[in-house]
Amino acid sequence: MDKPKKLNLPQVISIITIISLFSKLLGMLREVGIAKEFGVGSSTDAFYVALVIPTLIFTSVGVALQNLFMAEFSTYKEHYPDLKSQYTFINKMVNIILIISISLFLLSFIFTKGIVRVVAPGFTEPNKFSLTVTLTKILLPTMVIIPVYQIKASVLRVYDKYISVQVIDLFFNISQLIYLYLFADRFGIEGLTIAILLAYLLQLLVVDLILISKGYRYHFILDFKDQYLKNIFILFLPTLISFGIIQVNELVNKIIASNLADGSVAALNYGLMVRNLVYNIITLSILTVIYPKMLGYKSKGEDDTFIQLIGRTTNILTLILLPISVIMLGFSEPIIKIIFERGEFTPNDTLITGKVLYFYTFGVVAFSLKDYFVRVSYAYKNTKLPLYITIIGSLMNIILSIILKHYMGVYGIALSLSLSEIISLIIFIIFIIKYRYIKFNRYFSDVIKIIVVNAVLYILLISINQYLILPDKTILLVIYLALYVFVFGLLYLIILLLLKVHPFSQFIYQFLKRGKNYEGDNK
Repeated sequence: MDKPKKLNLPQVISIITIISLFSKLLGMLREVGIAKEFGVGSSTDAFYVALVIPTLIFTSVGVALQNLFMAEFSTYKEHYPDLKSQYTFINKMVNIILIISISLFLLSFIFTKGIVRVVAPGFTEPNKFSLTVTLTKILLPTMVIIPVYQIKASVLRVYDKYISVQVIDLFFNISQLIYLYLFADRFGIEGLTIAILLAYLLQLLVVDLILISKGYRYHFILDFKDQYLKNIFILFLPTLISFGIIQVNELVNKIIASNLADGSVAALNYGLMVRNLVYNIITLSILTVIYPKMLGYKSKGEDDTFIQLIGRTTNILTLILLPISVIMLGFSEPIIKIIFERGEFTPNDTLITGKVLYFYTFGVVAFSLKDYFVRVSYAYKNTKLPLYITIIGSLMNIILSIILKHYMGVYGIALSLSLSEIISLIIFIIFIIKYRYIKFNRYFSDVIKIIVVNAVLYILLISINQYLILPDKTILLVIYLALYVFVFGLLYLIILLLLKVHPFSQFIYQFLKRGKNYEGDNK
């Protein structure tokens, strides 16, 4: 009997993208539910600030540890192929994380009021401040849950269980949707915060069950002399600062916006959420599969395949993200109207949030490529370069936000983040070329073709939009945008084929084949 053929990378990426799309659509419904139930005002401002305090800090910690752990665990797995040794190494890491995160949780719980004053200095109204403190305390246990989950999820990725990890995200959003559409009117925004805490806990429980089914068992063990763990924590601080600053850029925007009119923080959050939807569905779906492959090739010494994978992934990201950015620039306000305008979310809220999304969209490609190059640098065990780049980007974001806020209000804050990401990406590219992390000469012509095609299509879109009258009814607006995206996408694909853009044609060719991997596995 023939063995079932394995999926290759383009097929795995496509499946993960579909799952991610479904998961993010559920996440979008969650945000729509929040907007409908609570609108854009002081309670939602308090909620999103409370949400960002523990999750911001420990998402950064978790992501930093995840990337370092995956790199080191991939090497460890090559040297120690027996599962017992690998599971022991996992437990050593988890226990160190538990000790650190529980300690920080206790400190944060004691000093919650001070933390809120620092993060939201504009929250001077007593009820708004008190609500923010209450919601923050509810979410503080995520400081323990998130980093442990990130480590265990990264183990599944190293074991090529990409799809399993992606499915877990569905549980996170479904549990919150159940609350919003069944219990929100009874328990309010405090109940929503508790639902989010339980959703994070559910994620951890599910990933634990998957690992247990593979033979993993938790036991308490500490070994501070383990060289692989030492390697992780030696690189941890610069890595944490790098990922932390990426998250802090978002926090800085909220701090600066806290002194603007009520709803400014919520408008930034909704706009950034839609922008990040592209990153989460497209970029993360690709990197979820590509990054472990990169680490595997690097640990095995397959440098040619490694370099080839980096270059082609760069082109694929550019090829996909640029046209999406063009669509978002042309239809930012209708997109917000379709997603959010119902209940307490008014047409004026749509106008404000739509303009916020417009200015955020300029940074979509830069943010995604910068995050990708950070991972490339980590594969080379270089944590200093991402650190320097993110510090530069953060400083630019703060300076530009303060300046543009006075001229453009909340829109200037959104534009500042995009400009800082574009400038820092340019600096990043200069250095990765200098360090020869990527050979752009192989793919430069394709990149130029992709940029020129999208520039022409954007000009065409702007010209057509001057004569278009959009329907007011949401369902008609959805149909209109769907038709436009279809025509735009079809035209884009035809032009790519006519210009013989290699990443596109090769991706399609590999997608139609089974049992052969995208980069080098078939060799």
